Amino acid sequence: MSDKLPHIRGRIAALRSFHEIVRALQSLAAAQSRAAAPALEAARAHLAATRQALAAFAPGLLADLAPGAAEDAPQAPAFGPQSARADAPETGPAAAPRATLLVMGSEHGFVGAMNARLAARAVRALAPGEALEVVGARLARTLAQESGRAPDAVLPMPARIASAPELAARLAARLARAPSLRLIHAPCGRGGPQAPVLTRQAPHRLDPAAARPPSGLDAPLAQLAPDALAAGLADELLFSRIAAALVETMAAENAARLEVMRAADRNIREKLAELTRQSLILRQDEITEEMMDVLTGAEALRQAEEDPL
Repeated sequence: MSDKLPHIRGRIAALRSFHEIVRALQSLAAAQSRAAAPALEAARAHLAATRQALAAFAPGLLADLAPGAAEDAPQAPAFGPQSARADAPETGPAAAPRATLLVMGSEHGFVGAMNARLAARAVRALAPGEALEVVGARLARTLAQESGRAPDAVLPMPARIASAPELAARLAARLARAPSLRLIHAPCGRGGPQAPVLTRQAPHRLDPAAARPPSGLDAPLAQLAPDALAAGLADELLFSRIAAALVETMAAENAARLEVMRAADRNIREKLAELTRQSLILRQDEITEEMMDVLTGAEALRQAEEDPL
């Protein structure tokens, strides 16, 4: 019994130290989740506005991409020579464009099964000859471990939500030349990361005949030719889709980490309560044993005084 109590007290001290780390991570995840909420709303609004504008000038581009449309096979070549957001710097070595599957996951751990689900979805969806690009170092590691398929390119997920547009611009500038582009990411809902979603993204086939100026009293004013405006809006759609998916994934990562830290916090609290209860029982037993030793010794002394040899 004398050995058990110090051992339990040592475990309590270690758990309390670990609990401080968990609480710090929980607070950080909560702060990042709060910061992601307005950015996520803004990214979705920007995507919706771009789609609305493009639908007015070139409705044919969006006919096969209704909201929620998802496909498991690469599509035919799409964009011409123009590149999305030409003002953004291009990254990566110059290479022949390939059909690309872009998968977005977490950069760090403590996100539950989020990366495992994304990796499994990517393995099922990847077509022969299709390039696999990953955003998120932890997702790339999970993908390599579980499937043995090393990504063709790995990019770090930004540490801050504010850096997402910069990465989206670099990705859009390079991937605009791809014959087709599909994207897998984890949408963020109220309960945290949702099931991975596979969508076919821009670039789309850009037929100049599909561009037509809107008519009517409420038609927006445009200073560009319809085909040039539609091409620019298609580039902006590619950027906004990638940016929205990045922000969604970052929000999902923080939400998943927050749930993991909350669960860890509950488990640690329960374990601390159990260990504290055990330590109190052992201490009470120890006190009782000490009192019994004192009483036994006192009784022995009394009997020795009453019955001297």
